Amino acid sequence: MKKNRLIAFALSVSLLLGASACGKPAKTVSELIAEENAILDQHQELWTTALNSLDKDKLSQSTQSTNYADVLDLAINNVKDQLSDEDYKTLTDDAAKVRKLEDQLQELPPETAEANTASASDTFPSFEGKDLDGNAVDSSLFADNAFTVVNFWFSGCKPCVAELGDLDKLNQTVKAQGGEVIGINTETLDDNADAIATAKQILQTKGASYRNITFASGSEAGKFALNIMSFPTTYVIDRNGKIAGEPVLGVTGTSGKTTTTSLCAAMLKEQGLTVFTGGNIGTPLSEYILSGEKADVVVLELSSFQLQTCSTLHPRVGILLNISENHLDFHKDMDEYISAKMRLFANQTETDLAVLQDGMDELAGKYGIKARKIHYTESDRFPDMQLMGPHNRCNAEAAWLACREFGVTEEAAARAVAAFQPLEHRLEKVAEINGVQYVNDSKCTTVEALRVALSSFDRPVVLLAGGKFKGGDLPGLCPLLKEHARCVALFGASRERFEPAWRDTLPVTWDRTLEQALRRVAGKDGQPALAHEGDVVLLAPACSSYDQYPNYLRRGEDFKRVVHEVLA
Repeated sequence: MKKNRLIAFALSVSLLLGASACGKPAKTVSELIAEENAILDQHQELWTTALNSLDKDKLSQSTQSTNYADVLDLAINNVKDQLSDEDYKTLTDDAAKVRKLEDQLQELPPETAEANTASASDTFPSFEGKDLDGNAVDSSLFADNAFTVVNFWFSGCKPCVAELGDLDKLNQTVKAQGGEVIGINTETLDDNADAIATAKQILQTKGASYRNITFASGSEAGKFALNIMSFPTTYVIDRNGKIAGEPVLGVTGTSGKTTTTSLCAAMLKEQGLTVFTGGNIGTPLSEYILSGEKADVVVLELSSFQLQTCSTLHPRVGILLNISENHLDFHKDMDEYISAKMRLFANQTETDLAVLQDGMDELAGKYGIKARKIHYTESDRFPDMQLMGPHNRCNAEAAWLACREFGVTEEAAARAVAAFQPLEHRLEKVAEINGVQYVNDSKCTTVEALRVALSSFDRPVVLLAGGKFKGGDLPGLCPLLKEHARCVALFGASRERFEPAWRDTLPVTWDRTLEQALRRVAGKDGQPALAHEGDVVLLAPACSSYDQYPNYLRRGEDFKRVVHEVLA
């Protein structure tokens, strides 16, 4: 029954919410799960029937909970017509006991967060086992390969199954480089014949012919596998059985990630280090791994979506820039969003470094960050910086404190910052026409980002805002608008949110499209211009672009087109 418990738990966590089981202390989790298994083992035959009734492909549509008791209740409901009153009571009583244990799991403090077994050691556990055809195999296979890509999956995991074909293609690619892809289906441990038959059928259906192996669940490798709570999970193993990977500098936060990631890369390169930059920007990390190239430092921009399902990331240095309301159309609430961000630090140890915005001590304590902590604030350390705004002075300071850990001198960092050009769509100066400066900050998709953008200017601002609203305190911006803005030119969706919030503070107009709003601002249609000499026309929508554009990039490009082709 233990295997069923872990499989179903991983299914509910990984498929329904995309979250791993990180955040629970290993010892306590093991003990509580053991208690749950003992309860279920008392009525193993009944529970086997109930759990086997679950349609795992449809389970993600049936429940939105990570509580295993909800999975049990669903299984009971599926078979209740087949049960006697006594058996029904037996199962419901068991489920109630499990729910109490699950409640304890949910309430465990984050500071005792479980580190995935993978992060506890740099060595993949040795094993003796078989492939799914019964041929003997052991961990000596690592020595036979230049590198080995090990993918953990299970048959009921839709994302796992979906990538099997791609993994087969990957296997063909890495074979040419002396490598190999190995699959480990956690349901097949202990030579489970039924699970092996199911796995083989799925692999055949997906056209995946690379080796899949199994071994005893009680072995060190078995314990390693069963402690993985986020699926699919993949490792790259070198010839010596070491989990491969260059030191990682990870950057997350609600805003400023791309700029800070790029600043870090620039500083490291200026020091003479070889850098790979990727994650949420640039080249996919998988391409870097397959390239065979070796960087001195891997710099990754990491979104909440990526971090939420990440159980094995272990950055030497992690930067958390800020946290404000965002992506609540994806995350169920702010707690889930914050928890996703804090996963950046989950596997760090006392030898690693966490770079945190000033004032995050309480958050660091709540999530039990074990790494050395250093806090940053706005600094004038780099006076030749071309980036606008106090937030960018913060970003540069955070980047410097992180890169210092890799031997970057302050002099090298200063040279990198002085040469660093503003990134496209991020407070990007587009043109100055008739004494009016046009600035593209299309990447500004939140209310907090708008607050930062407005604070970046000493000149009066004519603000262009609007789009698909993501939430936030619009009335709370009124004092800042009164201080910095001359007027607001709205466009697109969310007029009904912006106008009531701001119209009593400053003049507000509305147009259907961005181009129409810009024409109004420049006085192109016979109306008095809203922007005067000395003003800044700032595109800072505080919304996503999805009402009229496929992404913020296209919105920013359209802004620049209108400025250059219509207004110039």
